[in-house]
Amino acid sequence: MRKKTYRSFTEARKFARSLGFKKREEYQKFYRAGNLPIDIPKVPQRSYSDKGWKGWGDWLGGSSVRWVIRSFEEARKFARKLGLKDGKDYKRYYESGKVPDDIPKCPWAVYSKEWEGMGDFLGTGFVAAKYRNFRSFEDHRIFARSLKLNSETEWQKFCKSGKKPADIHASPSRAFKNKGWKGWPDFLGNIGRIANQNRVFWSYEKASAFLIKLGVENKDDFFRKCKSGKIPKEIPRNTERVYKKQGTWKGWGDFLGTGRIANQNIVWPSAKEARITIKKIAKEVFGGKPFTERDWIKAYDAGKIPKYLPKNLSYAYNPNTHRYKKGTGRKKK
Repeated sequence: MRKKTYRSFTEARKFARSLGFKKREEYQKFYRAGNLPIDIPKVPQRSYSDKGWKGWGDWLGGSSVRWVIRSFEEARKFARKLGLKDGKDYKRYYESGKVPDDIPKCPWAVYSKEWEGMGDFLGTGFVAAKYRNFRSFEDHRIFARSLKLNSETEWQKFCKSGKKPADIHASPSRAFKNKGWKGWPDFLGNIGRIANQNRVFWSYEKASAFLIKLGVENKDDFFRKCKSGKIPKEIPRNTERVYKKQGTWKGWGDFLGTGRIANQNIVWPSAKEARITIKKIAKEVFGGKPFTERDWIKAYDAGKIPKYLPKNLSYAYNPNTHRYKKGTGRKKK
């Protein structure tokens, strides 16, 4: 946007005096109505703060001393005696009519050259963020890690406690965006405690290759090695849920490279088909003699039973098992 070019202070003041206004409010009402020429500023005390401005009395041509704005030092001295807390307090007090006419309503505009914030003007000691000299991102992170906090919530609680130094940002994620910020775990130094929803996990293929190379034998062995620290955090502990959500899960046998498929993922032959095959195998394995399910399981573990048949016959073909359709051995949908 192109910066406006105003008339010189002398010419602008001459125009303002020609209006015949006695009060600042009259001048403000005039420009709000859209009657002010484009080259005359709406806020002359700001535009001409170091170019001749001496107050509204001088600007409008009034003779009363009360129109001359006090110096910054005098105005600040007056303001500090009021015991006000912030800019909102000052505005309410001003609008109550208790502030002398030679004290401006918008001191930041009138005293722009000397202005260092409302905290300085009122004497509260509070310095607005834009007037502070903050520590670097690295120093922020060193300070934050020294606190041993576990989350953003704990950081915010610390900031509200009043213990936070003035040169430390309360919102570092915003202050250092694209300036070194890598997330709260990095900032607080608790990378190992990143929530699953915020963690970037390895792909199914990369995780599987790592576990196969590590020699993880089964699901129980996987969790044992997780607890011992042998398996990196980039492989999810709730493995099935994470990779099922991604659509890549194929079972623990595939994931660990053992080739074993979980029973719930197998579609067994129907009971009729299995009965014929079982009779044939019984002749070869048991010599045609009667056998119990325990005998079958023992033979299965010995590798004498084909893997396309279930290890637990009664579980797979029991018509009362709610997980399977009656008489088929197939899993219910």
